[in-house]
Amino acid sequence: MWAKDYLRQIELCDLAIKNRQLERAKLLEMVSSAQTKCIKADLVDTSTNLHKGEDIIIEAMEIETECLEAIGRYINLRHDVLDLLERLKDPLYVKVLHARYVELKSLAEIACDTGYSRDRIKHIHSDALLAFQYELKARTKKGDVS
Repeated sequence: MWAKDYLRQIELCDLAIKNRQLERAKLLEMVSSAQTKCIKADLVDTSTNLHKGEDIIIEAMEIETECLEAIGRYINLRHDVLDLLERLKDPLYVKVLHARYVELKSLAEIACDTGYSRDRIKHIHSDALLAFQYELKARTKKGDVS
């Protein structure tokens, strides 16, 4: 796997977690709003609506379980990336890659933070990716794959 693809997994995992949390919140909001409507309408036969509500709650619980599993993968991936970053020899490479892929900053933001031009950060980023790729391959050859 290429270094950039490997590092982008953090962002993709983070996005998946946020999407699951949003979906769960929407489902629970639907149940809450449906139950409120039933109570306000003072309906006698609400058993069908209650069963639908139960189904939605079960789905929300399943999404929460998926979310917790995704959070576990996110933590492991982030830990693995940090371990690989610590193997880099150049502190600026570590700083740039950490800011870009762990903190999810843009290259422009990194340039502003470091005082370098955006073009210089783009060049450093490319060199840092090559160094990270080397460490990733070295770890893979050792069989130290998480």
